[in-house]
Amino acid sequence: NIAFCQRALGRYVTARRTFRRVVENPEGLASSQLDDSKAFVAELDKLIVHVALTLDPPAAQLTVDGRPLTAVTEAGATVYVALPAGSSAAGPTDKAFNLELDPGVHLFRAVRAGHQDAFVSRTYKPGEKTTLALHLDTLPARISIQSEPLQAIVRVDGREAGLAPIDI
Repeated sequence: NIAFCQRALGRYVTARRTFRRVVENPEGLASSQLDDSKAFVAELDKLIVHVALTLDPPAAQLTVDGRPLTAVTEAGATVYVALPAGSSAAGPTDKAFNLELDPGVHLFRAVRAGHQDAFVSRTYKPGEKTTLALHLDTLPARISIQSEPLQAIVRVDGREAGLAPIDI
């Protein structure tokens, strides 16, 4: 019943996971219910969006629709899915990975210290297979230099930058 509700709400990734658990452990189900569950898994496989995502730099924290990602291994393959709101997970650390989403509009947000946040909104059709590259630009750094004795010459990459103390 839970899988039927998830499917009706358009949460195809979650519904497929629930139906797969039912198929793996069919105790107490009639054969017709098991056949129906297998048919729903096949139907949902055709509706789920598959995104081959590239993240640069790799260790950036990525959320989809404000939700963190987690790795799920099903049918011998590891993919990432967005967790329910309020969950937390480490998320992907690889530069390239596969992501499964429900069809519709999704907001991707990638953040990492020292880099400009990346925001991308995409709309996906049912069953779409696509790619997405997220690149975070490096932010300029500031450095404050003090010296003893005062008024020492500060060089950066072999070039004189001024006298200490200095902010660059």
